Amino acid sequence: MSPLGSLVGIDTIHRDIDNICYDRFEAAEKAVSYLIEKGHRRIGYLGSCSGDIRKEKRYRGYLSALNEAGIEEDLSIVKDTKWSRKQCYKSTLEILDSGDPPTAIFAASDLMGLVAINAIYEKGLSVPDDIAVIGVSNIEMAKYSNPPLSTIDVPKKEMGVAAAEQLLYRLKGSDSPPRTIILPTNLIVRESTEKKSSKI
Repeated sequence: MSPLGSLVGIDTIHRDIDNICYDRFEAAEKAVSYLIEKGHRRIGYLGSCSGDIRKEKRYRGYLSALNEAGIEEDLSIVKDTKWSRKQCYKSTLEILDSGDPPTAIFAASDLMGLVAINAIYEKGLSVPDDIAVIGVSNIEMAKYSNPPLSTIDVPKKEMGVAAAEQLLYRLKGSDSPPRTIILPTNLIVRESTEKKSSKI
């Protein structure tokens, strides 16, 4: 058993306790692969590129999808926003003013995706006809944005259930080594990536 006793973490980076999480790398890779399948070749990135290892995994997933499709990374459309809404808005404008803006943006969180949509509109552009946007998390606001935000659904309810089950397992006296349980994510397609015209 963990030296901390019967303790189960949800989406933590600690390895000395049981941890219930989702695969951040896979979530980002899934989102960007979907954009590539839709025909996008210039895909911007909004999120953290350095620092917290959990956040870096999304950036690495973004890169993995590009590499798999033979697309070269363009740092002019990759922005480390430090998970700040203000910085995200500024970074989106920088991407749009880069001279060769992307046709799609992967935002490493839904909140950043919503901020990006706002910035795109304020530049007089359309989502998704000019630029598609996809996020990660599937927060409640995502389905009510204009347009509704495509996203990767993080199984928050299922993670809570799994954490409770693992805690009960520990309380029954199990002293096995700490476990990491990774739950699958799902792609949720909404209007922010569904271009009316088939031409990109």
